[in-house]
Amino acid sequence: MKTHILLILLLFYLNNICGQSKKYNRYIDSTYYLSIIDSLNNEFGENKQFNKKYKLQIIIALSFYPELKKIKISFLEKSISTTMNCRPTICSVFKKRNNKYKIRFNNRKKFEGISFEDIPFNAQIGIIGHELAHITDYENSSTFGIIKKAFSYLFKKKKAKFEKYIDKLTIEHLLAWQLYDWSYYAIYKSKASKKYKKFKSEIYLKPSEIKKIINK
Repeated sequence: MKTHILLILLLFYLNNICGQSKKYNRYIDSTYYLSIIDSLNNEFGENKQFNKKYKLQIIIALSFYPELKKIKISFLEKSISTTMNCRPTICSVFKKRNNKYKIRFNNRKKFEGISFEDIPFNAQIGIIGHELAHITDYENSSTFGIIKKAFSYLFKKKKAKFEKYIDKLTIEHLLAWQLYDWSYYAIYKSKASKKYKKFKSEIYLKPSEIKKIINK
């Protein structure tokens, strides 16, 4: 049994790390990942409170962030003004032990943005990956740095600079095509309002910008 699990994890590693070295996976095969979800849960599910509806997407995205294995993260649903967001707890901001974060899925039925459940599977991995990149960034920031970043949201140019940096961090974790699919869907395919699509194209990396990074 142990040999079987080790073999699955080895194949997973080769598929997602060795084979990707800047050759990003174009599509995430949900069937493949579903077949190894128990092994992934053992590897990446520690200290995680999952949203059961989206557990597969969450745990796939987590597998690209091995540095977050031990970090406490709760994946919740809440009425918010965007598709998803990430928040550190007060303890995490002030760098006490047992840092904990919340990633929230919007469950508001009527808003001008995009419901997570309407997003294509590959793109869902991209947006979750973006939120996980925020946590990686928080973990590597001082208390002052986190507070400074919070204030950057008050200024459009600074917010755009920060969010594009987080997009690039997501790409560094080999989720470039998934982020591309999320950006393309949000701007060109979704039923979001023109105002939301304009905001998305101004604050985050555009599909064309992500494509340039992929093709480097």
